[in-house]
Amino acid sequence: VVVAGEREFPRFLRVTGQLRAETDAVVAADAVGRVVSVMVERGSVVAAGAVLARLDTRQAVLALAEAEAAVELARAKLALAKNEQERNRPLAEKRAVAESDYQKLVTDVAGRAADVASAEARRDLASKVVEDGEIRTVAAGVVAERMVEPGEYVQANSAVARVVDLTRLRLVLNVPETEVAGLVVGQKVEFTTPAH
Repeated sequence: VVVAGEREFPRFLRVTGQLRAETDAVVAADAVGRVVSVMVERGSVVAAGAVLARLDTRQAVLALAEAEAAVELARAKLALAKNEQERNRPLAEKRAVAESDYQKLVTDVAGRAADVASAEARRDLASKVVEDGEIRTVAAGVVAERMVEPGEYVQANSAVARVVDLTRLRLVLNVPETEVAGLVVGQKVEFTTPAH
């Protein structure tokens, strides 16, 4: 004989959903050029900063060498202008040189300094173009999709690969609107996935 009594009966809600990675990034090129090599395949595990692909940088390397030479030339011209100004300073103080002529030397030094800054900026830009020839991932993870092949031509913002971090996943469930009111923050959730 069993005595009838009151007790809690667990309530279950069956829903479907998806597991999604917290980090799912499409890595894009930041340069224009022909892909010379791709270092990863679908399923490759990559560390943050790993090279995914390399572009042909021969022209960019030459442009960088030219920009570095332009910096050296601008620095030499600045040094010459400063030397000329320093040589004429005592003469200008004694009024042996016209003030306007001395001011031209001061202006020439300022202009040459601006030329150095401009040449350094062009060099830094050329250096960035060379560095951008190596397309790197910012996040560690698994290559979910490889979107380029050697020989292809990519533009800036062309997708190269999709990298997914599978160490942190988010469960996204499709809960019917009529059941949302019954959910509580922190509520226990059990789920299964189909085996692959």
